[in-house]
Amino acid sequence: MIRFVTLNRLFVYPVSDLNRWWAESLKNGRKSIPLKAIETAGFELHPKLQPLIPYLDGVDWLIKTKRGTENG
Repeated sequence: MIRFVTLNRLFVYPVSDLNRWWAESLKNGRKSIPLKAIETAGFELHPKLQPLIPYLDGVDWLIKTKRGTENG
């Protein structure tokens, strides 16, 4: 999960996408992930009363879209 405190936004972001950005940063590429990339490839979570962070909604999204896998 990635949280933007100042924007009050929370995302589930696939590890496969995160790994691509990480590998690029190690090759002197960009050191941060643009919000637009996270909005496009991730799933935004909206806080609720119980549970406060509905992380299972994000897990369901990852399963349905098969994001975060080598093939996803």
